Amino acid sequence: KQASARAENGRRRSGLVGQPFTVAGVQVDGSPFDWGKYQGKVVLIDFWATWCGPCLQEIPNIDANYKKYKAKGFEVVGVNLDDESQTVVRWLEAQQLPWTTVLSADPNARGFEHPLAVKCGIDAIPFLVLLDRDGKVNALHVRGEKLEQKLAELLGPADEPAAAPAIPADKPAAEAPKADG
Repeated sequence: KQASARAENGRRRSGLVGQPFTVAGVQVDGSPFDWGKYQGKVVLIDFWATWCGPCLQEIPNIDANYKKYKAKGFEVVGVNLDDESQTVVRWLEAQQLPWTTVLSADPNARGFEHPLAVKCGIDAIPFLVLLDRDGKVNALHVRGEKLEQKLAELLGPADEPAAAPAIPADKPAAEAPKADG
């Protein structure tokens, strides 16, 4: 029975690629989540939980890419799979994230029973879903370097900070001020 459930979940996950994807639920403060404001953007959906070590280890990578690509139209939506919403609230008070975290609107459908987790066939996290500007699933499991590679494909190279201007060869470098004394 467990093997057939895992196989079915695998079919659900693989069937996501190329399909339209929407996120529904409530924000951590209980207000409705507005999926409409993400239309036309490249969006990473990060299924995570506060108790998941690999999820927490991936957050700095997601954050670095968020900072690099946000101006080009990249957004992140976290879908939290903790069983208790207060656990998430306390965690986010201590460790603020720059993107929205979504919880199940149904308090009886949290954790791996979150409707999106069920729809996606998620039986292990972190589970990352990358959507293109058309709102379709472009890739799954884009962790580590794969995330930046995919973002570069979808959005072009990140805008790197401008290099410091070179000092012309005919002008000497400025010297440090001499100390009085």
